[in-house]
Amino acid sequence: MEKESREIPVGTSGKTAIEVARSAAIKAGQILLDKFLRVERITFKGRGNIVTEVDMEVQEEIFGILATEFPEMKLLGEESPGEQADCGYVWIVDPLDGTRNYASGIPFFSTVVGLALDGEVLVGVNYDPKRNEMFEAEKGKGAFLNQRPIEISNKKAIKDAVIGMDMSYDEQGAMNGFEVIESIWQNSSNMKGLW
Repeated sequence: MEKESREIPVGTSGKTAIEVARSAAIKAGQILLDKFLRVERITFKGRGNIVTEVDMEVQEEIFGILATEFPEMKLLGEESPGEQADCGYVWIVDPLDGTRNYASGIPFFSTVVGLALDGEVLVGVNYDPKRNEMFEAEKGKGAFLNQRPIEISNKKAIKDAVIGMDMSYDEQGAMNGFEVIESIWQNSSNMKGLW
């Protein structure tokens, strides 16, 4: 128990890491809602992989919250070069997961904030502000949706499940996705793809 309390730190305000991650994601969600349908600038990081000024603003806001609470920890964000996630405590942030949806006016997007120690994720939240859904987990404590426990499906056969997948931004990722689809297609009854 003593080891766990050392691994999952408390911020300068006395809030736990999960509380800080949660409040940072909620603040990010407020910005995302305020700017939704008002994206002014889109740039491309690669084929089909875009970034907007909103991604950058949200990441800066989250980094500010995390740096205030945990000034000695590293920050790794999707929208900026940063630290490696496998050395010491590192906050890992995707400020706008679903940028393509967001920039297209499709209301399916979220903010992801996680804390890793030497490459092992200790705390993670994924907040969807349009639905006010906060998925969160802390090492050894289970996973929750809006603070209610969630569980994996009890379905045992692929044919009874709905399968969703993202086909990646690059050729190799897409080819891997097609291989997965091909291997399970015959036994599946409902598959959704994000192309």
